[in-house]
Amino acid sequence: MKLFILTIFGLVGSFVFSQMETKEDVLAYLESLANANSPTEAKNVKACTFSINGCILRQTTHLKDGTSWDRDFNLEASDYEFKYYSTPEKLHDIRLDGKQFVLAFKSKTTAADFIEHLKLLNALCKDSEHEIPTLEKIGDFVINWNKARNLKNVSALKSMYAENIDYFGFKWTKRVVLIDIQTIFLKQTGDNTIKELYISYLNDSTALCKMDLIAQNAGIKDTMQRILVVQSTIEGLKIIRETDALSKRFSETENHEALSRKEDYYFEYAYWLDARNNDSYVYPFVSYNIAFDVFMYDSMEIGIELSSYLGGMRETIEYDTKDVQMKGGYLSFYASPISPEGSISQEYEFFRFKILSNEALIFAEHNGNFKDLLGVTFRRME
Repeated sequence: MKLFILTIFGLVGSFVFSQMETKEDVLAYLESLANANSPTEAKNVKACTFSINGCILRQTTHLKDGTSWDRDFNLEASDYEFKYYSTPEKLHDIRLDGKQFVLAFKSKTTAADFIEHLKLLNALCKDSEHEIPTLEKIGDFVINWNKARNLKNVSALKSMYAENIDYFGFKWTKRVVLIDIQTIFLKQTGDNTIKELYISYLNDSTALCKMDLIAQNAGIKDTMQRILVVQSTIEGLKIIRETDALSKRFSETENHEALSRKEDYYFEYAYWLDARNNDSYVYPFVSYNIAFDVFMYDSMEIGIELSSYLGGMRETIEYDTKDVQMKGGYLSFYASPISPEGSISQEYEFFRFKILSNEALIFAEHNGNFKDLLGVTFRRME
């Protein structure tokens, strides 16, 4: 008889799985199990809800007094288990790598069902693409950040920053950052306007946003550079780094004197220009790319092949390079664009990169068309 019951449960579970093709379906089923079968009334719990970001599952526990609190679980845990307690309630709690959910089940079968659907949710997360924030979402976030600063809305800014931030080269908590921002507000007499916004993805959940801010204080206009690194979290986009001073970024990096001469390199910086408010562009976001090969010919000679792609013109430009040098922790060279006919301009632009490692360079100095990108990181590509 016991075998028969388990078989029926297995069939029912398979049927439920077949109806669940999305993470939203599984989340809804987990909520139904938690709220229908867990003795929540014993814990002053009104209901439990679940949300997902990547493979992190968040359980939000809503209490009867109107308050709520969260607990996060990594679905990639190595140990899924439920434990039985021989108490008058005879409850089974659920644990991932020993971390306990804020719920318990009276039925062993329901506890097992809950765990199987946690595993299904983990599989769906692994099979699906990472939830990469769209360019529109990132662009709107930065615009709203600037609006909040102009309105001196500390409450809005508080929701935009992570709990710990790399703030102009210093590791600060959100509370300290907000204190510094409010100090700036005391001196700010006008609004800041974003001149141009460049967005580049660092990985599936993080983007670098670089902009020129036109600040107006006491009738005087000043242009300053600002870099934000924003990250997608279960609570939405959060600022994890803010800076505009290259010297602060360099001061905390290990000093690499040179790239290894045992291999060649390919460095690239790809970004998108937010052109939604610029009528001269057809598309809302326009792609750009700057890349160069570094060839270690021998112990003395280095070769550079530089190219750029201009999304607005849909054109790839090749450059002639000369005077390549690598010393004092920097790689520098001069470059001039080559026309479609093969001619070279007499004007060469200067490029200088701070060597962070064999995998990354910071664009440190330039006197030409790409000076708005100073401060960004060029990363080594395969």
